[in-house]
Amino acid sequence: MNTIQRISNVISRLSDVGGYVTGILIVITILLVLAEVFTRAVLSSSLQIVDQTAGWLLVAITFLGLAWTLKDGGHVRITIISGRLSERKQCYLVVCLVLLAMPFLLLFAVFVWERLLFVFQSDIRGMSVYRLPVYPVWIALFAGGCLFTLQLIGVLLDNVISLNVMSKCEKEDILEKKAVE
Repeated sequence: MNTIQRISNVISRLSDVGGYVTGILIVITILLVLAEVFTRAVLSSSLQIVDQTAGWLLVAITFLGLAWTLKDGGHVRITIISGRLSERKQCYLVVCLVLLAMPFLLLFAVFVWERLLFVFQSDIRGMSVYRLPVYPVWIALFAGGCLFTLQLIGVLLDNVISLNVMSKCEKEDILEKKAVE
């Protein structure tokens, strides 16, 4: 296994970790909502924290799940053009699109990091009765954005590997044809 494949495997494992954390957060969200329903229906009161916490967990679920969803092929794909291309051209298209996305993801990471620092240093808190700190949401945004960027790099590496394998196969086919002649 070469270095590029090892890096791609590490990125894939990191995306899996993001997927597992997302699954755990989904279960926590469900339990919180069930607890809120129970306390409202049976105890005629509210936990006062579920609305805000569930919203924050939804943001964390979304961003921490991006990388795993990309790895699993779950993002919406429009294949009107790419479906008509050869496998090689599809790989080139993916490489170009990933390279186009990288500057935007870098800007996103810088913005979220600066906002995270601001929110943490300013000790900004939520609007609920419990006044929970907001920075955990920004940590999830930053971590999810980083995982997504890494997974895009993994997609890039996988496509570069595929292009390399295709080139080797084409060269071997040419050599075989020459040997037969």
